[in-house]
Amino acid sequence: MSENSFIAILNRMKSRITTEADRREGTWTADNLQAVANELARVYAEDILPQAFVATAVGKNLDSACSDYGITRREATKAETVVEVTGDPGNYSGVTGYAGEIAFLLDDFVIEGVGAVQVRAVCMTAGEQGNVAAGSITEADSIHIRKITNPEDAEGGYDRESDNVLRQRALEHIRTPAISGNIAHYIQWAKEIPGVHKVKVFDLVRGNGTVDVVLIANDNEPAPESLVTDVAEYIESQRPIGADVLVTSAEAVELQVEAAVLVKSGYTESMVTARLQELLDRYCEDTAFLSTVVSYLGIVALVFDCPGVVDVENARINGQEKSLILTARQFPVALPVRISVKEVADA
Repeated sequence: MSENSFIAILNRMKSRITTEADRREGTWTADNLQAVANELARVYAEDILPQAFVATAVGKNLDSACSDYGITRREATKAETVVEVTGDPGNYSGVTGYAGEIAFLLDDFVIEGVGAVQVRAVCMTAGEQGNVAAGSITEADSIHIRKITNPEDAEGGYDRESDNVLRQRALEHIRTPAISGNIAHYIQWAKEIPGVHKVKVFDLVRGNGTVDVVLIANDNEPAPESLVTDVAEYIESQRPIGADVLVTSAEAVELQVEAAVLVKSGYTESMVTARLQELLDRYCEDTAFLSTVVSYLGIVALVFDCPGVVDVENARINGQEKSLILTARQFPVALPVRISVKEVADA
């Protein structure tokens, strides 16, 4: 931002003087302009300084700050799936399938005789929007194709890494040095692959030289097989000689929260439900891999944090009024909450 340096500001101010005042060094005019230019430059400098540090920089400035530590932003990736295609015999190239407005480019393929062929399809737009559900791809841009569908969900589409996630990953790298294949090193390697959200490493659980790497994918979801494979292949190229590495997905444990609550006049079931779902999703993401206990009292406290709630008559986690205990390789995933409300007059 050299245009806001002291010299640049001073020169612009001098150029805008319309009188014949003497602007040379040491004159009254020059002294006053320099004093003002210096203060303006200091104001701009206060805005620039935070952009030099990982903890406070944003956008391209954050990319630059992270690059000093060898950390680069993970770019968006494209989802892919396998589609079944039925059509006239022949060679096909450049065929596009559609799930609504989301386009998938099919590999070149050949239809011989009667029957369906299976073809890999890659979303033409990178990002999570390409992770369409099974059966979503139903149209193709060729009149010779009579039917197209994807029997399984499309997977592997991830958005470009956000500033907050990149910053957290860089700070982890700085604060927990990854060296010589220590636990921090395996976490760093796994998180360099787009789509990895959280990592937990278990050393020596299968014997000497063994390392188990357990993954949670973006949006607090189990890691799909394609992501597990990508991480395993990358770690295999980085690990110390002799290490026996096993990469797996963490197991998602569904969390069904039910509660009957008393609310102030004017508050509705939908208001409480929406807020509790938001709080519960955040709770599950924040506690994943950090705690193996889904606290009953913690969940009740979340219900009390919802708008208008004055009391909780009863609350259950998966049908029980007690905490839920997970294993070290499990993490909680919130199902849609079930709330019943009773309005309390004059509450």
